[in-house]
Order: sequence, then structure tokens, then C-alpha cells
Amino acid sequence: MKVLQKYYNGVLGPVSDLYEARYNNYAMYVQFKEKFWFDRELQYLSELENKPYCYEPIDISHTDQLIVYKYQNSNLNHLLYEDRLPDIDYKTQVRQILDDLEQQGIKKINIYPHTFFVYDGQLKISDLYGCTTQFTMIPQEMLGGIINDDKRFTFVDGYLDCEATYNYTLNNSTNYWPEEI
Repeated sequence: MKVLQKYYNGVLGPVSDLYEARYNNYAMYVQFKEKFWFDRELQYLSELENKPYCYEPIDISHTDQLIVYKYQNSNLNHLLYEDRLPDIDYKTQVRQILDDLEQQGIKKINIYPHTFFVYDGQLKISDLYGCTTQFTMIPQEMLGGIINDDKRFTFVDGYLDCEATYNYTLNNSTNYWPEEI
């Protein structure tokens, strides 16, 4: 199995401080380091499991905080960087996914290429712990090591301003994507 990494400025590095992910040609194994993030992932997996863009779990271990889902070694970050994107309009699919989420009152604040992958020709999302609603309360101390852009992560009374974070990410998508999303 390989450790999932992402390309950033042409260099492979860790995808997240919140979990470790390993994969092979048929499955992704995501092991969370904190129960808080594991529980958020399960919450949004439950809410989105019937959506065509949601990943399909194979196994979930609450003891190990591990989620295993169907995967085909097709992380969008790798496909874009390595110029091996299949014949899909990923930008339109990302926009359709975000529009569908927004219609449900959900905003995915971690909209990065490495949080998407292609499975059987369709774009899927992962890292569901980054889904938020107008009622989401994420304490500042839970975000410690993942703050990669101080302008993107703003806080009000010790909690992440999810709306501002989402809007900043969308408005500055060329920082993370090869083109504006």
C-alpha cells in the first residue's frame, strides 16, 4: 500500500495532519488521529451516502477510527499534476457537487483537488469532515496544525467562521487548483 500524498508546488507531501491515508488499486484506508474529526466524517458520510458523488464505504472501525472506501488510485490532485486526467470535465463536476451541497445548506470548506477522486468515470468527494452548515461550531483549538493560510481561516469568539472560510477558498481557488473553480 502507498501513503496518500498531494502535490504542492511540484513536491509530494502530506495531505492532512488530521489523518493518515493509505491506498491500493481498489481501496482507500483513512485513519483519523482525533475522534472529533472521525465523528464529523461519519456524520457527513451518513448525510451524503446516497449522493452519486459520495465515496462508497467498504468498512468502518470505530475502535481504530478507520474508514475504508472504494478507490481506484485516481486522486484528482495526482491526475491533474501528472497530466493523466481521464476525459471528464472535472471543473463542471466540482461545481455541480458544490451546488448540490449548497442546496442542502452544506458548504465544504476543504475544496482542494486532493479531496476529490475519480471512480468509474465519476468525480467523488472525500474528506467529508470539512462539510459545514450555518450551525457548525469548530473550536479554534481543533484546527491548530491544519491552518495553512491565516487569511483563509478566520475565527469569531474562538470558533471557525465557516462561511468566511468557504467564501475565501472559493474566491482564491487558483491558489489550490490549476484554474478558478
